[in-house]
Amino acid sequence: MTKTPNFQNRFLDHVVTYFVTTVFIVSFGNPAFTQVGNIRNLSRASQIRQISSLCESTKGEIIQELQSPLQPNPKTEVSRQINLFRAAVRKAFKREQVDQWEEQLLLDRLQETLRQDETDLELVDAILDILNTDTPAFKRQSFVQLKKTLEKNRPLLWRQNQQLYLDEVEAVFDSLPGLVETYLKSPDAAHADAVSEVLEYLTETRKADELIALVRQIAVRPNFKVLVHSEVVAPLFLKEIEEPVTVNDNILGTRVRGSGQLTGKLSSSFVPSRDSAIIRVTLEGQLNTKTVGANGPVRVHSDNAADVKTVKDIMISNDSIKTTRSSTNAKQSSHITHVDYTRPGPLVQMIAPGQIQNRKPASDTESERLTKMRFNARVDTAVDESVKPFAESFKNMVSGPGMDNELGFQIGRVATTNRELQLEAVVGNKWQLTTRTRPPVIRTGAGLFLQLHESLADNAGACELSGKTLVEEQVMAELQERFPRLFANREAGETSDEPSLTVSFSNHPIRVNFTDNTIKLTVETTAIQRGGNVYPGMTMDFQFRMEPIDGGFQWVAAEPPEVLPLGFEPENDRLTAGETTIRAILKKKLARITETPMVWKESQMETEFGTKTLKPVHLSAKGGWLSIGLDVVE
Repeated sequence: MTKTPNFQNRFLDHVVTYFVTTVFIVSFGNPAFTQVGNIRNLSRASQIRQISSLCESTKGEIIQELQSPLQPNPKTEVSRQINLFRAAVRKAFKREQVDQWEEQLLLDRLQETLRQDETDLELVDAILDILNTDTPAFKRQSFVQLKKTLEKNRPLLWRQNQQLYLDEVEAVFDSLPGLVETYLKSPDAAHADAVSEVLEYLTETRKADELIALVRQIAVRPNFKVLVHSEVVAPLFLKEIEEPVTVNDNILGTRVRGSGQLTGKLSSSFVPSRDSAIIRVTLEGQLNTKTVGANGPVRVHSDNAADVKTVKDIMISNDSIKTTRSSTNAKQSSHITHVDYTRPGPLVQMIAPGQIQNRKPASDTESERLTKMRFNARVDTAVDESVKPFAESFKNMVSGPGMDNELGFQIGRVATTNRELQLEAVVGNKWQLTTRTRPPVIRTGAGLFLQLHESLADNAGACELSGKTLVEEQVMAELQERFPRLFANREAGETSDEPSLTVSFSNHPIRVNFTDNTIKLTVETTAIQRGGNVYPGMTMDFQFRMEPIDGGFQWVAAEPPEVLPLGFEPENDRLTAGETTIRAILKKKLARITETPMVWKESQMETEFGTKTLKPVHLSAKGGWLSIGLDVVE
């Protein structure tokens, strides 16, 4: 006759919290989750038919809108507002209302942009890029009014501009089904780029969100894979338990009181599953108690022992985190040490022993049932309360709408073997598609193994930088804050007397290639400002070679960075004076940045269980995939 112990109430809470954090440690920012729909289960022919049908309806709506007359002329309204604003900017300069040099640089660039005479979509986008910068100066009423006018009229200007290119619009929509079908048959770089270019064009129309979502749902392939070894998870749950127990029960009308001790162990294991990840939490222990059962004048003193095993599963699928009900097995035995009486008498002493022995099997059965029930309830409560916040948040993100300005994290396959938890996902809701369906097979024995396709880096770059304008110091400060160990070899407080650069990035600012243990990086800009001068956009190419070092890895510049104007062909084109100047400035700055290797060594992660060390044990780049192996050390 026993009672479930009140074993460390928060322990399981901490365990589940830490485990979920560890598994999803590679979630980027505040990702928007999108469930993979059932359309992936249709035949390829049916998928292409659905794309063709939606292409036709979307194309019809856009062309009908493009062909309708525009009244009043949006260009006139935009030009009028820009002219009014030119005066407002000059007035702001005269009153010296600008205090920060970063704002001064942005206003300089804005003035330079406003000097353009032709009011077109390119000018509107250039002004909006500047006004969307998080700068206090742009919160003034004149700036806010201009931004509202431009945002209101931009779609109309786009329509006006596209009326000259109706044949091109039709051709783009007509080509998409065939391009997707070809990509699905052969997902190489050329076919992926062809589909990606169309999706980028459709994104610019701002009229084809449903079509873009459908194509991505059909054509997208995992670009992020995670393997978590059971040895990483096991220490999170492993716990020796030794706790006092208080018994207060009523068994078949007999009040039972007593105390004892629980000794046991909490552990975890992976359960093989192909369509979800199953983590089984197990509590095994022995409960020993001494109790007194009181019924009328009789007091029964007993020694009790129960071997208890409780299991509960945490299940992670691509759209939910759930738990099963706990299940407990208990083998209980009890031994009556002696009986005493509050009202001694021959009749009681004659009848009581027989009744006690007759009722003992039923009492033991009921006591065992209560033990199972209470262990189930305790483990259910502990695990469910810990998982609930994650499960609700996860469900909301899966079922909620996509977030245009967030990177996006679409979970695909989740599974477990006896030794590994496997997760595949698509990171990025931009246009870039994966060019290979399978990453290279690498076995490192690492506790945490990650594989990232280059399309993930492209999409991450687009999320962070697409269309933005940033000051040089802001970029470097953010990089050093996010990746401090990569910049560990640089001297603190490095400064330069040269004027800072203000850089405007294109809509597709980053292109990454992972091959032969080398990372090739291309950064594309649309304009660069230095002091009072505005220069044309440039393309910057980097190559970093990955090398093992003692305790980690380092990135070393394989060759000096190259800087050239957008679309520049060395055989046919010549640099202008302005391009030559900004090219020389950029090459000098980039050479200084890349001359020192970037180092990656072990790092610490603070948890409620103490400090965990993430130690890099593998790093390679091959066939468009970056593979990373980490050991998690206590």
